[in-house]
Amino acid sequence: MAAPNDDRAIIYGAMLWMGDRLNTDQGEQLREIWSTRGRKAFIAEKAKAVASLARADEHASDVRTLYIATPPATMPAAEAA
Repeated sequence: MAAPNDDRAIIYGAMLWMGDRLNTDQGEQLREIWSTRGRKAFIAEKAKAVASLARADEHASDVRTLYIATPPATMPAAEAA
C-alpha cells in the first residue's frame, strides 16, 4: 500500500481515470481538449526556459564586463593574484 502522501498513487489513479474517460462517448472531445492543453503547456514551458536562459546569459555577460572593467589595483588581494 502506498504512503498517504505518495504522489505516484495520485498520478496513477488520475491516469486510470483518464483512460476510463477516453473510452466513453466523450473520448474524442477529451482527447482534443487534453492534447490542446498539453501542447500549450509545452510551449509555455519552453518559452519560460528560453527566457530564463537569456536572463542567465545576460547576467553572466554583465559579471564578465564588470570583472574585466575593474582595474587590478582596486580588486581584493585574493582576486588580483
